[in-house]
Amino acid sequence: MRTMPVRFSPLAFGSLLALATGIAGLAAACSSGGGGSTFIEPTVDAAPDPGLDGDIVGDDAGSGLRTPRTLEVRYALPNDCTASSSPQTGQCTLDPARANQVVNLEAFEQGSTAPLAGVLWYADPPSAGAIDANGKLTISGAVAGQVKVFAEIPNGVGQGALDLRLVVKEGEGTIDSGARTRLDAAAAVANSPNALPTDAGFTFLYPYDGTVFPRGLQPPTLQFGGTAAIAYHVRVVVTNTRTGVTPLVFEGYYPGSSPGRVRIGATRWKTITESAGAGDTVSVQVIKTDASRAYAPVRATWTVAAGSLRGSVFYNSYDSRLAQLQPNGSGGAILKVRPSSSQPEVLMGGGTQCTVCHAVSANGAVLTLSNGHLDDRAYDLAPGAAPRLRSTVSRYRYGFGALSPDGHWLLSSAGVRSVPAGIEGCGTGNWQGNIASVRDAFDSQLVDTTTGQTVPAPSFATNVRQALMPSFSPDGKRFAFNYFDAPQGGSGHSIALMETDLTVSPPIFRQLRTLVRKDDAFLGWPAFVPSGGAVLFQNGSSDDYGTWCDETGFLQIADVSTGIDYQLRKLNGWKRAGSSWQTYLPTEGETRLNFEPTVLPVAVGGYYWAVFTSRRTFGNTITTGDATDPTRKKLWVAAIDIKNRYEDDPSHPAFYLEGQEMESGNLRGFWSLDACKPEGQECEIGADCCDGRCRPVRQGNGQVKNLCSKPADCARTEERCRTSADCCDTTQACINGFCSVAEIR
Repeated sequence: MRTMPVRFSPLAFGSLLALATGIAGLAAACSSGGGGSTFIEPTVDAAPDPGLDGDIVGDDAGSGLRTPRTLEVRYALPNDCTASSSPQTGQCTLDPARANQVVNLEAFEQGSTAPLAGVLWYADPPSAGAIDANGKLTISGAVAGQVKVFAEIPNGVGQGALDLRLVVKEGEGTIDSGARTRLDAAAAVANSPNALPTDAGFTFLYPYDGTVFPRGLQPPTLQFGGTAAIAYHVRVVVTNTRTGVTPLVFEGYYPGSSPGRVRIGATRWKTITESAGAGDTVSVQVIKTDASRAYAPVRATWTVAAGSLRGSVFYNSYDSRLAQLQPNGSGGAILKVRPSSSQPEVLMGGGTQCTVCHAVSANGAVLTLSNGHLDDRAYDLAPGAAPRLRSTVSRYRYGFGALSPDGHWLLSSAGVRSVPAGIEGCGTGNWQGNIASVRDAFDSQLVDTTTGQTVPAPSFATNVRQALMPSFSPDGKRFAFNYFDAPQGGSGHSIALMETDLTVSPPIFRQLRTLVRKDDAFLGWPAFVPSGGAVLFQNGSSDDYGTWCDETGFLQIADVSTGIDYQLRKLNGWKRAGSSWQTYLPTEGETRLNFEPTVLPVAVGGYYWAVFTSRRTFGNTITTGDATDPTRKKLWVAAIDIKNRYEDDPSHPAFYLEGQEMESGNLRGFWSLDACKPEGQECEIGADCCDGRCRPVRQGNGQVKNLCSKPADCARTEERCRTSADCCDTTQACINGFCSVAEIR
């Protein structure tokens, strides 16, 4: 269950039909789910978090957290509804001609007939409508699907549900009447074979069929091939895969364009993504018309994850136009973009020095970078403040290094050998095993980023000298790297793993083992999933591990427990075709242009989320055939199943990260959480808060706001946990310290 909502403003609909069904008396803690084989299921629970010490009291012997007693939620439905034999349920069709329909809610102790007073009411999502202190829910018409309503008293919580169905039609006036007549006639027979003429080139170029989108993004631009159109009809149907009910039907009319593109408005995109529940199918059908006839539709099916992506992506660019606008600006800079943003911000650089080769701690508090290869620097990051210099070290000592989750420690990426000054540019052998741009020879070292001082780490140095592109797991318990000086499978051909203990100084590194070895490829840029149970990495063609010139690469994932690695075929650009695979990209070569993965440190909506660099084309927006053109270097995001029960590829087709600069080459995105908020600050989910809990609180004016707090009951979705037993929903897992949906059911 998703308890911490994302706020959206109310929407206005062209037409509306809402069917509300009350389902009461649901417990706050759901029943335990089934098992099944797993692939990347979390293998360890989070370590105790110091911020929770002393804050947990209660009587639940399994978790140490108090389980609140369950309340019953009942509905006093409008007069025009038909009540069932039970007072706890009922069904009615809300009159679309009447705005702001009302459902009255009451909460009861189990077995009692007296409604409770002083109840804190709230809805999830809140855009479904406001609930006042008396339990009156005024439905806004903002979303369809299942809307959960919650009733809380001290040490008591109850949950109910309303199933809302919406029919939305808009944009009729944006196209001429003749085009609309043709589109409507075509839509009426769209499912009849051979009823409409076809345009062989009319295809969905983007988004890709099978994409999993999170909530809270900027809307994607739908892009099509084929001949020019003067108008489009877009039909989106959300279907509940368990019941077959279609809670949302959206129809929109859009003017034509060349090349063919449609951008669903931001408010309507929110309607679609908020209305689709976990595992629901989002079916998209697009019909086009020219001046004389409409054509057979193109279709795609998407899924929406029941959650919004957190944090920010920190990436670098060598030709950012925004950076060039800075005083004495060059294009080499580090930029920051939130998944919901429409534009990035220049974080560092843009001056006379090329500021690149960065890393960011998982908690978003520390940034390291190369200052034009003159020296390397670490900065403290804080909300609303400019980056503050933390330490300065010799060149290459911070670049490409591994920051601990809190940014206190950095283990540097080694320089394999000295590279002569005359060597420039790309090409196998140019950098002789060094990461491109690293010219010095030096061993990996542990550095305290607060002081910039090297700290002896004998448990590491006695086993490994040359660790390239290292990374810590988000919980700090594991460490992965390109094991260049491995006794076997070195020289860039293996990814190794060590267990770590960062709670002592210096940290302890132990249990060195090879995770993956491939003698015919150069392996780099390992990145852990939030549980630490798997590692993504780049399988590349060049010994400089780059993304430039004619170098190729694709992404894989390795299971830490078994050592088995899998290709992320759907992420890389492949789709199932019967028993085989075929590319959904314009050329097969584009499936080998994927590089440098990192992963959001928390799970969202039943998935892990990887951001990576790709030189693929982008629909009909970026079409140049030259893969080395900087504009083809962009950041893409893909969902990865936490549990993979059906096939050996847990990934899904990627989507373009909106908000990055279209004109520049963008690469090496580090995905980090935003700095946490203290108690009393407004929040959306527990991951926003330093104490890991975000709960609704009624204000003096009667409004309900979500605030960072320290409740002593069980942990709700995306709230802080120590073990999975802490989670209110027993089907969830404690992944990197937060209760998370582990499987889409």
